[in-house]
Amino acid sequence: MANFLSPIFMQRARTLINAGRPLPFSIYSSKREQHLLNVPIHKPLLVCVATGNKHLGNDGERVCRAGHFVFLATQAGINMRNIPGDIEYCALLIEFDVDDFACLSPSDIEPKKLKNSSDKTLPVTGPLSDLMSLALEQFVHWSAIAPETLWSARRQELLKLLLLEGHKGLSELAGEARLSQRLYALIEADLSSDDTAQVFARKLAMSEASLRRRLKAEGTGIQQLKDAARLGRALHLLQSSDLSVAAVAEQCAYQSPSRFTDKFKQRFGLTPSELRKTRSA
Repeated sequence: MANFLSPIFMQRARTLINAGRPLPFSIYSSKREQHLLNVPIHKPLLVCVATGNKHLGNDGERVCRAGHFVFLATQAGINMRNIPGDIEYCALLIEFDVDDFACLSPSDIEPKKLKNSSDKTLPVTGPLSDLMSLALEQFVHWSAIAPETLWSARRQELLKLLLLEGHKGLSELAGEARLSQRLYALIEADLSSDDTAQVFARKLAMSEASLRRRLKAEGTGIQQLKDAARLGRALHLLQSSDLSVAAVAEQCAYQSPSRFTDKFKQRFGLTPSELRKTRSA
């Protein structure tokens, strides 16, 4: 197996993250088991497990073990458990933009739909080959010096490699562009903004009535998307930084840490402090 799975490589990736510059990847780790409910996936997400296991679904019916990957489609929420191995759970995460998938030809790719469902997609899973591991290692080290304008090209290389290795259903992960995803992106870009439906409608070049109607048809609303964006960012910060819970609350536009704690527990099934404790021995 390539060095991607080695503790030395993962430590190098952590060092790059700690340098503070924007990067197209994250590292999540925990010393204790994490059980998270309703985790929002707002962009197609590649998770590569270095140590430990990742269980997905209500009953943990899909397992991603060390040395394997899982590629998740955009979805409102998914239950997951991160289970440490001998030392810790550790994974590399890479978010993909929908436009990244334009490099794939749908006619060449067999979709992987859930039985009796027209709007859900199975995650793409498999072992990390030596070639894929090497590509991921290069992606991480290259990110330290490459401009953001080139990130998409390198993510597309990863997609093409997965396709070359026979993994089907990749194009299905991107899905169709939904209004809720566009609005989520607007909210996430400025979590402190208190824009109204009228303001969002103007930014999206539609009437307020059309905005509300289409969001309702997609099973969501403006406040739901605001909550998902703020709490999703909070989850990321708690998993990937050493910011205090109060600082995370402030960065995610919660003026009251206690209200933030309540909202976080309602969404994910545990408090920010309980989650933070899983990252320490």
